[in-house]
Amino acid sequence: SGHSFAGSRSTIVTVVRLAVLIVVQHFLVLFPAVAVDAPGAAWQNAIGDTRRHRWFVLAVTILPFIPVGLLFVAATPLLRVGPGTLIGLIAGMLWVGAMLLVAVTLGAVIASRLYQIIGDRLNVPLR
Repeated sequence: SGHSFAGSRSTIVTVVRLAVLIVVQHFLVLFPAVAVDAPGAAWQNAIGDTRRHRWFVLAVTILPFIPVGLLFVAATPLLRVGPGTLIGLIAGMLWVGAMLLVAVTLGAVIASRLYQIIGDRLNVPLR
C-alpha cells in the first residue's frame, strides 16, 4: 500500500506542476503590461491573449530553458571537486547564483517579447 501512496503522490505533484505552468504562462504577458502601464493590463486580457496562442506560448517559454538546463546539468559534476570544503561550497553557490541570474533574465526577456508579440487585448482598455 506504500507503493500506491508514492504513485498517487507523484501524480498529484505532476498535476500541480502542470497547473502552475499553465497559470504562469497565462500571466507571463501581464507583468510587462503592468510595467509599461498598458491600458488593458488586467488578468482577463492576459488570459485572452495567451489562450489564442497557447502552443506558441508553451514553446517560447520552455524551449529557451533547455540549453540553460543542459549547461547546468553538464557543469554541476565539475563543481564537486572539493565537496564539503569551503571552496567547493563557494563555487557551488556562485554557480547556482549565476544560473539563477541567467534564468531570471531569460524569463524577463521572454515575458517582454511575448507581450510585444501577442499582447493585443492588453493594449486595449477594458470596456
